[in-house]
Amino acid sequence: MDRPLPPPPHRMHLKIRRDYLALAALLLVSLLFALGIRALSGVRSSVRQVRSSQLDVCPAVRTLLSDDEVTRIETATAWFIGNLSRSVRAVYDSNTYSSFVPPSTEGTIYDELQNPKEPGLHFANYFETFRPAIATVATCNDDRVILGSGDGAKNICRWMLPILNAPSCNIYSLGSNNDFSFENSCAQATTCSVHTFDCTIGRNQERIHERLYFYPWCIDVRDHRDGSRDFFRIGTLMTKLGHKRIDYLKMDIEAFEHDIFNSWKASDELPSILSFELHTTSPPIPKVYRRLTVGEISLEMLHLYYLGFRTVSAEKAGGGVEVTMFRLMCPTLTIHDGQW
Repeated sequence: MDRPLPPPPHRMHLKIRRDYLALAALLLVSLLFALGIRALSGVRSSVRQVRSSQLDVCPAVRTLLSDDEVTRIETATAWFIGNLSRSVRAVYDSNTYSSFVPPSTEGTIYDELQNPKEPGLHFANYFETFRPAIATVATCNDDRVILGSGDGAKNICRWMLPILNAPSCNIYSLGSNNDFSFENSCAQATTCSVHTFDCTIGRNQERIHERLYFYPWCIDVRDHRDGSRDFFRIGTLMTKLGHKRIDYLKMDIEAFEHDIFNSWKASDELPSILSFELHTTSPPIPKVYRRLTVGEISLEMLHLYYLGFRTVSAEKAGGGVEVTMFRLMCPTLTIHDGQW
């Protein structure tokens, strides 16, 4: 019997080439499948981490407030956040900011847009203008402790004092203007070490008394030197001084607090108690100094609320607002295993 003739050499080469291509395609599909499984696993891990990064009552205040008090504060906070846009809109709607009424013989709408009259710009009572953005959601139960005197005085709730009598507690005071009444009151009323920072008063670093220290440094969102003045981030100051936490942070730094607050992240080591004068202007820098809008202040305060801070006091102070807050909610970062 005649045997079939072998295929021509060029057909054998085509078959081998097709086999190689099929094998390569199979390997490529397997590789893509493996990469997809790995990526999906990473997504699942990330989702587990995000879902576990929730807020819980901060350890510093957990024993100071009952569950009912925490619930009441968080209910008020939810109402404040949910109604913030409506409250801000009411500020704008309840006042007249523009004199332009079309048709106008005194100019055009474009002339008006060159000089917008934002809320607070021409008001005598800035406090009432900005008040909707700074809701008080907690209370001192009519029992406050005044620290300092005159323009430099701050107030906290008496129920906060255990935080400031904990072992190795630290108070940071940013800005002094050579007035140490606040720091002296803190040293008398608490067991904390008190650290004051100000690079603008021409004073050298010194230990004023046993638990009161002064440093000729200023605060910024980055570490740098400007002429003869040193500027450091708050985190850098903590590292330089060997501190793990700040229990109470007081700020009166002439509108530079806006940049500091806006630089904060939930993962930062943030203070348990926060007192500051909230200025209604931008920092006093030539050519950019201006009045801030209610919207800008609202976003800044909303940022602090999302970081877990809650307001217990807001009072008029010159052209700004004296604010005291405490950090009620802190992030939990435990990654849980389990089903996605």
